Amino acid sequence: MKLIDTHVHAFPDFLAEKAIRKLSIACSTVSHQADPMTNGTFADTLAKQKEWGTDYFVLLNIATTPESVPKVNDFLLEHNEAPAIPFGSIHPQYTNYKEEIRRLADAGIKGVKFHPEYQEFDMDDPAVYPIYEELGKNGMIMLFHAGYDPAYESSYRSYPKKAAKVVEDFQGMKIILAHMGNLTDSAEAMEYLVGKDVFFDISMAHTGMGKKQMESMIKAHGVDRFLYATDCPWSNGLEVQELVRSFDLTQEEKEKIFYKNAAKLLNLTL
Repeated sequence: MKLIDTHVHAFPDFLAEKAIRKLSIACSTVSHQADPMTNGTFADTLAKQKEWGTDYFVLLNIATTPESVPKVNDFLLEHNEAPAIPFGSIHPQYTNYKEEIRRLADAGIKGVKFHPEYQEFDMDDPAVYPIYEELGKNGMIMLFHAGYDPAYESSYRSYPKKAAKVVEDFQGMKIILAHMGNLTDSAEAMEYLVGKDVFFDISMAHTGMGKKQMESMIKAHGVDRFLYATDCPWSNGLEVQELVRSFDLTQEEKEKIFYKNAAKLLNLTL
């Protein structure tokens, strides 16, 4: 079985230990203990992805301040070769976003990851729309953290209603919502997002929605719009693979989730 993991995190070596320790504490909940599968470095992440049988993985790192945008993207560009497929990062308050998006596009970067909680913005804030528009002009994918985040219990910056507004306002753009749009419960994603022109990655959804809700949402929205993802290092890829294999889907439908949908979206040949 071929595999494309569309949601993987790694950090520069000098930051990895601190970042993993901080995030492990922040992302632990009563129902989910955030035990990382890697030490956060690119080398260890690459080794783990190979162990899990991954053919390609989308590499992510978030610029949490405007000033950090160039350095975060420098790190991602350093790893711009297979099996890694890096997505860039743009902070909503970064003023030179046009030049930075052009730098990423010229390097062949296929998309940009946003995290409304970590970057402190509402994803449907019109003030951010010029950045989205520039990404659209460059044919780039937008990947958003979506819905609940255990480190931000009271934040609703990226919940389904807001995500639906962005999807509606940017029809025709390739948009991926992580964690199946909400993570903890599919009800709002089913109400506001199912049937719209948007992709979902399945990362961590099993920790909140559970198998039955995941299956129901996949069948309601259509299997062609779901992507295998682990949120590495925050879940075990082998366990996620076993979960997908257990879904009440045909083998062809499972292959779409595992790699065919992502290969088409990312323009990859497997």
